[in-house]
Amino acid sequence: MHTNVWQHVPVYIRTAYAVMSGSTMKAILTVVLMQSAIAAMAQGLFVNTYGTAMAEERAFSVVTLTDGSIITAGDRYETATFDVTAHVLKVNATGSEQWNRQISGTDDVHGNALCVLPNGNVLVVGYDTGLPNSEFGILVAEYDAGNGLPVYTQHHEFTLDAAAVDVVPMLDNGATILSTYEFYPDLKTAMLVRTNASGDTVWSRVVNPFSGAETPSGLISVSNGYIICGSVHEGTNDNAFLVKTDASGTIEWSEVYTATGIELAESVVAIPTGGFYVAGSTNATGNGGLDLMAMKVDANGGLIWKHGFGSDRNDLGFGVDVMADGGAVWTGSAYAADSATYRDLYLLRTDADGDTLWTKHFGSGGAETGYDVVVDGNHIVAVGKADVNGTEDVLVVRTDLNGFAAVGIAEARFRNYSVYPNPASDHLVIDPGHAVPKTLTVQLVDMLGRTVMRQTVIGHTRFDLAAVPNGIYTLLLNDAAVQRVVVMH
Repeated sequence: MHTNVWQHVPVYIRTAYAVMSGSTMKAILTVVLMQSAIAAMAQGLFVNTYGTAMAEERAFSVVTLTDGSIITAGDRYETATFDVTAHVLKVNATGSEQWNRQISGTDDVHGNALCVLPNGNVLVVGYDTGLPNSEFGILVAEYDAGNGLPVYTQHHEFTLDAAAVDVVPMLDNGATILSTYEFYPDLKTAMLVRTNASGDTVWSRVVNPFSGAETPSGLISVSNGYIICGSVHEGTNDNAFLVKTDASGTIEWSEVYTATGIELAESVVAIPTGGFYVAGSTNATGNGGLDLMAMKVDANGGLIWKHGFGSDRNDLGFGVDVMADGGAVWTGSAYAADSATYRDLYLLRTDADGDTLWTKHFGSGGAETGYDVVVDGNHIVAVGKADVNGTEDVLVVRTDLNGFAAVGIAEARFRNYSVYPNPASDHLVIDPGHAVPKTLTVQLVDMLGRTVMRQTVIGHTRFDLAAVPNGIYTLLLNDAAVQRVVVMH
């Protein structure tokens, strides 16, 4: 009996094994394994979309709560009226929608980021184009995370146009907001804005260490201040940058990571052992065209390594979070090997040295993008947008730490395929049905993320499982997790 399977079997069944016949025990164990497989699929692993046919919704930022629920912030575009409102959505740990809210104003209102406050509520920031004395200004709105009811909404105008792009919570239930600050339409820089528990401005400070036009994008708090990431246009190049400030927003150091071409930094996260991971897009390194940029720097901003991940076409990177092993998970938008038309939501896990552990694509035949990702205990949550029947909807992906999710839109391209028998004994059949046969990379991956079988096939195929140990496996077709398979000899 394979140890990884037997250890999940209840003690009373293991005891009964000594007195039962082989066929009887096999029947019981098959039921146990099937129940285990069903339970694994039901433990909050999903790929879901949320939205309506009358509007286009996107999620740019995500937080998770202690009960596993997920809250996203983004915007909603009404296709009939052309109005834009900020959009806040909550789903529970199994993907069921709990509530959604829209933040409107006298003109368009956009939601860009959110955070969880110490009081348990969520704070949403973005920008409002309907303010009386400027083209746009900062939106700040607090919501009760339980019922989605508003606590307050504030709109802040400054001397120049400002748009909030990220936010971190403070101990007094206020926040520090990272915003753009536009001197001219083609010249902008970063600004930090500190608010109190009512959303009022306590102080603001322009952060402008570079001579070129800056696009700030990500903010984190550290023990004695803040780290800002973004990109700066210098000459003909766009270069990623990091800026360290103290708690009042005064610059302590800044680094520009010069490259030939385009390198855009979109988000930054602190590594518990020191240093930072930075996610973005680059055409200066990688596989051709734009690629997801993954970068690691030390505590003073010194570059440790930088890689480009993706296809040989234009792929994009947006979000990053730290894994418990010191590595990272990254998200963006990338072409899968079997699709030359649309990019998928792209998940990538690397170790602390930047080596790839796995990559996953989640797509539905349209264009999908991942804008943000967080590690929540034993789960990874990525959010963004998906094309659904011609409009964009919020996309939420909740996987295990190996990037596997239950059957969802990631497997829509394989909806005509059949996999049988399940449980399987000596063989497994993959039948494309009425679908046009395509070249497939077929994998069986065990519950620890190890690949036990990998073959490339075309069309109807029968696989010999004689060398595959008993267990519960995830079947992948071209890196898409299609279903759980029980192998029981």
